[in-house]
Amino acid sequence: MPGRNGEFSIVQFSDTHITSGSSFNAIAFIRAAEQVNHLDIDYLIHSGDVTERGTREDYELARQLLSTIKKKMIYIIGNHDARNVGYELFGKYIGSIEPVFMDDRVMIAGFDSTIPDRDEGRFGARHILKLKRILRKEGEDRTKIVVFHHHLLPIPKAGRERSMIVDAGDVLKAVLDYNVDLVLNGHRHSPNIFRVEDTVVINSGTLSHYKTRAGDYHSYNIIKIAPKRVVDVTVRSVEVPTKRKLVKKLRKGEKLIRADGERIARIAQISDTHFTSSSEFLSKIFGFAVTRVNQLNPDLVIHCGDVTHDGLHESYELAAREMRKVAAPRLILPGPHDFMHLGDLLFQERIGELSPVYKAETFSVYGVNSSQFDEMEGLIGRSHLNHLVSELSKLPENHVKIVAFHHHILPLPHTREKYLIEDSGDVLKRLLDIKVDMILTGHRHIGHALKIDETVVVNANTLCSRRVQGRYGNTFNLIDLLSNGTVIISEIGVATGMRRILGIYTIPTFTSSKKSEPKRRPKMRR
Repeated sequence: MPGRNGEFSIVQFSDTHITSGSSFNAIAFIRAAEQVNHLDIDYLIHSGDVTERGTREDYELARQLLSTIKKKMIYIIGNHDARNVGYELFGKYIGSIEPVFMDDRVMIAGFDSTIPDRDEGRFGARHILKLKRILRKEGEDRTKIVVFHHHLLPIPKAGRERSMIVDAGDVLKAVLDYNVDLVLNGHRHSPNIFRVEDTVVINSGTLSHYKTRAGDYHSYNIIKIAPKRVVDVTVRSVEVPTKRKLVKKLRKGEKLIRADGERIARIAQISDTHFTSSSEFLSKIFGFAVTRVNQLNPDLVIHCGDVTHDGLHESYELAAREMRKVAAPRLILPGPHDFMHLGDLLFQERIGELSPVYKAETFSVYGVNSSQFDEMEGLIGRSHLNHLVSELSKLPENHVKIVAFHHHILPLPHTREKYLIEDSGDVLKRLLDIKVDMILTGHRHIGHALKIDETVVVNANTLCSRRVQGRYGNTFNLIDLLSNGTVIISEIGVATGMRRILGIYTIPTFTSSKKSEPKRRPKMRR
């Protein structure tokens, strides 16, 4: 485990983009090399895009310049390195494409996430199996570090979300299943750090490429792993003597969570009903779902979007009629299928507001429309995000803050990363910074829950569409909030009544003073 053999340090830099052209800032590279040479560090890792074009000329110049760094470095191939069949030159000029390094303290495994001549990345089934095979051999004595170029999670201040690894959900699952301590990425030229469950995911900015983000300087990361499971990341600017501290504490050893509090609120989360007159909508399954939800007597039912399958008038008529069978108050959000044809207008006429809000005694839910007309990709938008953060910040500190929208914001297993929220990195970072307790999503027809930093992100499966992604058939999620600050998230099988726990988490801002369920159900604000 980190720090078991004392504190150690890693310098991570990325995206040098070495070339003879103007896109490479040679002055920044030389300054960074001088700084790194004077640092007392244990490991040095380059997380990809060593060169700009992947050509022989770029690789020759890279080898010459990199020789000025007098410390041994572990290199990972990036998408620019793989251009122009550059993946065949990487081994000749730089080193192994997929290095594995071990000593008494660390195991560092590098992986090729590139697709030749494409910006997006991919692990693929064989690489995921290889990752599992390498990790399976490792105990808890070493700090386990996995490095690849493409970003695993959405990155803030990086513009439109794109070109992450397409099978990020499967990679993330493997990383979490095998207790990886650190994941190091590059690619988006924006430094960042997230903690997902027990794993810290660190992105590096660009060391020497012309394209920096938001007027930032060229930078690299200094990562220190302390004995008390603290990951301390310093983002050091190359041009000016400025530093930014990003600190995360690993949660290993903190698994015991009390679940003996009284239930003070219950939420049923449904999604992707896809109401339509075609066989896409399973009417019988929806009837079962209504019965089960009503029997569970939730305080609120949240529908995370794609209410209809096609946005047509008759589909909205069916949806409005059928959803009235749900006894509890309902907060219903649109999805991209709802905005087909004239659906964006019909939703407001037949269902309600596009971004509804529900306020209760112990919690508030802010619904956000993430859908766009005739687009499958999602978008929150800067002005809407600013308004949302402002409204959430006004809530009392001991009030549970929940945000719901349709599109998924974290990678999901058994899916491919497409139809993302375009500004997902900024949305995620802003919501985590104000310590939103839960984010509820739908979209990809799979039940799932993860904790990132202090926020629980819960995705719902399709309630009654025939296009089921999960192995348990149509399901919905049941979220129980307890008075001791615990949230229990269960997935309920519609046809079978099967129940499985997706996660049990603590919510730090949850009040423990409310010891009973709300005496009345407040009305939704219109």
